[in-house]
Amino acid sequence: MKTEELREMPEVELQARNRELRADLFHMNLHNSLDKLEKPHRIRQLRKDIARVETLLNSKPADLAANQIFTACKSTSTNEQAITEVVSQIKSLEEWNHVREAFRARHSDFHEGDLIQCLKLELSPKEKWKVLIDPLRERGIEILGLSKVDEAADRIFTACEGVGTDEEGIRRAMRMLESRWDWMATVRAFRQRHGDFNDGDLMKCLDQELSAAEMTEYVVEPLRANGIEIQEKPAEQTEATVSE
Repeated sequence: MKTEELREMPEVELQARNRELRADLFHMNLHNSLDKLEKPHRIRQLRKDIARVETLLNSKPADLAANQIFTACKSTSTNEQAITEVVSQIKSLEEWNHVREAFRARHSDFHEGDLIQCLKLELSPKEKWKVLIDPLRERGIEILGLSKVDEAADRIFTACEGVGTDEEGIRRAMRMLESRWDWMATVRAFRQRHGDFNDGDLMKCLDQELSAAEMTEYVVEPLRANGIEIQEKPAEQTEATVSE
């Protein structure tokens, strides 16, 4: 049976086929040990067939996940819930990479088969963190490749831009910072990466997006929990005074 024909078989049929091939291999090995096998080369072919079937079986979950993400993204409005459900089933970086490979193989004409690029374009910045990056990270799967301070700066920017402020996103960013250096580096990273947003002034951004009570709850207290005290300067100044 050709590989393409095997690929189109449902998983349950592939499993049945694998059992049949393994049973045949067992009997052939038995006959071969008794010098009763007329065509020993068939053992090699059976092993190759079993390897093909088992490779396809291992790829089936990835194919299904890739197809579900494709379906969720190609509709008129992106189905974030469907993407969330797929992401929740991915348990390791290896599984994530299998899904990326399956997406590239099956949907190369959609965002050039680039799964990450697809999700970046189909999800809003806030949804990207909520639906994709944070759920994967909870299982130890890192897909960003950003430094801690760059990620914190990006999280704050994402939480503040657009309609509505994501206060929890800001708090999560603050909890990432563990020292005076981290905070000051994040202030600088924000200016460098998002200079056209509130003049790249991180404190001005937070002042405009949060009330005084929210500033205390989502910025000051999470930083203080890590031994970082901040004192705001006038908005026209772009640095923050920090003491531990």
